[in-house]
Amino acid sequence: ANGGGPAGGGGGGKSFANRAANRDVRDKQRSTNGKGNHKGSSSSSSAGVVMISIACILSLVMGGLTFGYRKAAHRIEHEVTMVQGRANRMMLNNRFHPRDNEEVDDDEVLTAKEAAAAAREAQDAAAKSSSVPPRELKELRKKMSDLQASSGSERAARERIEGELKGLGYQRTKLEDDELRHYADQIDAMRVAVTKETDKTGEYKDKFKALHDDESRAGAKGEDGGKGGIPGVIVPGGPGHMLNQHRELERMEDIEDYEDYVQRREDKLWDKIDLLVEKMGRESRREAEEWFGLGPHRVELEIEYPQITDDPTPGPHPRVRGVFTLEMAPLSLMPIATNLFLQQVHHKLWNGCAFVINAMHILQAGPHRHTEDGKYDANLDELLSHFKKTRLDKMPYQEYHEDYPHAKYTVGFAGRPGGPDFYINKIDNSANHGPGGQTHHDLHEEADPCFARLVGGVELLDALNRIPIDYDRGSILLQSVEIVDSRVIMWNKDEEVGEKEGERPREEEGHVDENNEHAVEPPAIENAV
Repeated sequence: ANGGGPAGGGGGGKSFANRAANRDVRDKQRSTNGKGNHKGSSSSSSAGVVMISIACILSLVMGGLTFGYRKAAHRIEHEVTMVQGRANRMMLNNRFHPRDNEEVDDDEVLTAKEAAAAAREAQDAAAKSSSVPPRELKELRKKMSDLQASSGSERAARERIEGELKGLGYQRTKLEDDELRHYADQIDAMRVAVTKETDKTGEYKDKFKALHDDESRAGAKGEDGGKGGIPGVIVPGGPGHMLNQHRELERMEDIEDYEDYVQRREDKLWDKIDLLVEKMGRESRREAEEWFGLGPHRVELEIEYPQITDDPTPGPHPRVRGVFTLEMAPLSLMPIATNLFLQQVHHKLWNGCAFVINAMHILQAGPHRHTEDGKYDANLDELLSHFKKTRLDKMPYQEYHEDYPHAKYTVGFAGRPGGPDFYINKIDNSANHGPGGQTHHDLHEEADPCFARLVGGVELLDALNRIPIDYDRGSILLQSVEIVDSRVIMWNKDEEVGEKEGERPREEEGHVDENNEHAVEPPAIENAV
């Protein structure tokens, strides 16, 4: 003022005018910022309302939590209003405390930042104080989307089921229109056929009764050559017998009656089978005693085999002979199997046959023969036909006795029914060849007949074990072990003296002495079992 006078005053006035102009500009900016803040707060309120609306919808779906969401919305709006009021008060205070341009600008910039931070803090506090945290809101939105997806899938499933129902309805209509009508026609035709058969059965029944009554009356009057008839008699096994069976079936009312009827018939059939088995055993024992004596009986099987030693020198092996001696089972235990084998040996059916299988547990022989190329002909007709012609090839049934099991060195018939192949048990096969051991057969409860035991020639088994075998074909011997001769031994157990059959036959009924022309011939082979 001292140096410039008016100039200084003019400068001061200009500075004041500039500050006034700047203040007007700042007021407009504040007004604009206030409006912007007001719009921001309005948009925040709108977003809160939208979130509250979504929460209300989800709350209705999840169980109706509307009250909690409304309370949280009011709390948020109250916090936002408080923040806006605080920001407005701060701006008004700054307007009535002017400072120089730089200081005012910095203070106002800091004040706006503080207002925005305060608003964010208020929103965070409101979110924290709300009863519905953002995480739960996020989970509710996810559940809502899941429910919408599930609703869509259920809608698709419902449409698919409706389509299937339409298809089933079409099939039902087709069945009712076509197939059921066809079945109904078939049932009607069957009813007509049953009615015809019933009428025909009644006619046959009436004819049978009339014929039976006429023959009875004629016989009673002495007609027809004087053959008398007995009224009311029905011949067993004839038409009258079948008529009685039909009447019995007609009286049945339920399945238990049928089961009882079948059980009674099955019991009677088993009784007949038991009678037949008992009679066959009794007749086989009688035949064996007439032909070969009371026993015990022994059999010799002379075999020829290659003698293989430990000598590595190549060349053909010499063939030697040995004898297997078998003591037959008592006739009281195994009459049918014992008599069958004795008859086979007596008629020389085993001569020319061979042992062909040498497995770990058995040595088996049969009507087989080895060929020159190391193979063999199984069930050779030249050999098997002799067994069949004499009717000595098979057992009538699987005879077995628990007191004579398949112990080591015993002899049994192979196959179902057993025969003609037989085998020597090299080990104890009581479980494998006894009752229930042959499960690959239909009647697996049966057993192989065991009818003899090896009492001589056990050392031959070791010699035969040296012969090469083909494991891939079932332990087949690769070289011939032939039965060259077989004979029944007349053996007296008390005196330990044996006589070979044919050397000095017994001069008893049923045995032939070639030197005695008055000897009695044995019974025909057709009677043998």
